[in-house]
Amino acid sequence: MFPMVPYYNLAELHEILKPQMPKPYSGMWEVYSEMIPALIKQCSDPNYYTKRDIPHALPVPSNDTKMSSLQPDANGWVAACTDDEVAPGDFLRFDVGPRTFVVYHAEDDRKFYATAGKCTHGAADLSDGLVTGNLIECPKHNGCFDFKTGEPKRLPVRTRLATFPVKVYRAVILLTLNVVRPCTTSRVR
Repeated sequence: MFPMVPYYNLAELHEILKPQMPKPYSGMWEVYSEMIPALIKQCSDPNYYTKRDIPHALPVPSNDTKMSSLQPDANGWVAACTDDEVAPGDFLRFDVGPRTFVVYHAEDDRKFYATAGKCTHGAADLSDGLVTGNLIECPKHNGCFDFKTGEPKRLPVRTRLATFPVKVYRAVILLTLNVVRPCTTSRVR
């Protein structure tokens, strides 16, 4: 889950993440007494899932002091990168003022997409995550979003990721900050 964290720092990482995680099970008996009935119910109802109390998402820090030289033009378009900087199936982070964004190059349709750069659940940088197909996996709690639509695809994320219109002009990837497809709460099954 955190491949870049040395083993000797895992205890400290656990203490940092503990308030953001669901309550742990007290033992194997508790796990099996919940899991086995759930598996039996899923045989007749594939949409059934076990409801767990998940802590509320952390607020995105607003005191970000990092700034970027990138500024949008009069119409709200900003140059993010060139089309050869992002290979198909890859992504690139860039900042505009205190805001973070990620540009994706989809493998299936070879189009470019852009989303907000922070996870809506734990405020982690999505640029540290992993892209698989059209999904970006958050590095903090392993929730997934469809980067084309912003839809949450795997718990613990429940709130849609903001997406932004993208266009390619003379091999430069531009996105507009004026039009935002808003974050809304969606149910993940």
